[in-house]
Amino acid sequence: MTFDRPIYGLSPGSQLAAEVVFGLGALLALVYCAWLARKEGKIWPLMVWISGAVMTLWEPMQNIVTHVSYPEIGQHTAFEIYDLKMPVYLVLLYVTYFGITVPWLMKKIEEGVTVKWLMKMYFGLVMFAAAFEPIPVHVMDWYRYYGENQPLKFFGIPIWWFFVNAMVIIGVAMIFAVVRKYVLTADWQSVVFIPAGLLVCGGLHHSAGIPVYTAIGSEWTSAATIPLSLVTCGLAIAWVYLLARLVASPSTATPAPSATDAADRTDGPVRA
Repeated sequence: MTFDRPIYGLSPGSQLAAEVVFGLGALLALVYCAWLARKEGKIWPLMVWISGAVMTLWEPMQNIVTHVSYPEIGQHTAFEIYDLKMPVYLVLLYVTYFGITVPWLMKKIEEGVTVKWLMKMYFGLVMFAAAFEPIPVHVMDWYRYYGENQPLKFFGIPIWWFFVNAMVIIGVAMIFAVVRKYVLTADWQSVVFIPAGLLVCGGLHHSAGIPVYTAIGSEWTSAATIPLSLVTCGLAIAWVYLLARLVASPSTATPAPSATDAADRTDGPVRA
């Protein structure tokens, strides 16, 4: 089997298109976070936006074990770790994903949500990823999943990525919401989201992805990567459900009336 990392480049127009598309997304995320911060008189939405950019620092490690490659020839490089160059549009992509969805979900959780609602949101994100990601991968070639042992591809993308990426986005929102509610005692302390985003993002990815990471990174055959990718999908769903149980609002169902309450409602007026 072939596992060599492809070294390739994009046309200047294609790279510019990626930067414009994700740059507009990052700008939209910034506008939303600034609006939310002004509305609440707090800085935490902006800290979440910044954390989205910091999360990209873990991307090179992930690329090594999962066999992901970005075009390096003629690349507008944001940073380089482990001799892997990460493009500017990657940072903009992360900020777009996390800068809009995470603050919005945090507000919804604060207002009160159910486990069912959170699970619907999760599977909605899975479907969005499946619909969106074939465009940058299969059509635009802005990044690649390489190696002959990549399991269960859908337009060039292993399907387990849809489940894990969606889990990380909603998982970061749920964990940040819990930290903000139960740990932070002042709004300025939300600066902790900047470094914490990197830890939470990497931790969530690894917590579900380690089975398939191990198979792909160890260059095992598809006989191992396919079932282990399904295990990873199952773990991603399980983690979302467990976190949803943690952050969901208590039941607001009206309790059954007591015997005394029922009597009070059925007794006629007291006569002298």
